[in-house]
Amino acid sequence: HGLIDLLGVDGCGSFVVLEIDRGNEAELLSRLHEYQSWVASQALFLRRLYATGPSNPFRPPRAMALSRRFSERFLQEIEELKQPVTLLHYRILFLQGLPALYLEPARDDEIPAPGPVSDSVESLPLEPERLTPEEWEAFYGFERRRLAVKPDEERVNR
Repeated sequence: HGLIDLLGVDGCGSFVVLEIDRGNEAELLSRLHEYQSWVASQALFLRRLYATGPSNPFRPPRAMALSRRFSERFLQEIEELKQPVTLLHYRILFLQGLPALYLEPARDDEIPAPGPVSDSVESLPLEPERLTPEEWEAFYGFERRRLAVKPDEERVNR
């Protein structure tokens, strides 16, 4: 499918995959599943890259989806999933001429749980480790294979 819309780390140190609806809910569901699986498979590498600190290796990445509107069918499909997905409706508002993103839960029973807020410098994430050229090449090789991009084609498209 391509690239993740947004990959983040929540206040608990867990990865969060956020995808934005592009008008095809079946594709949105497929992307969420694919990207959540990919992040889980690359968690050790991503933790080194982003220095997210210790976490439970059995805890899957969280998934969030943004849309202007979700269909009832999509909401039912999400309910049947094993992994929870946080669904948010979004609107772009203009305040004093500047755009602002407004988010609200798509379901009445769903309020996104905020992670803990840290007040101390000691609890802030560590500096990311520097990866060796071999580690970078292994990662990008994996990504090229996953996205079916040949190295020569990648250089031509840059």
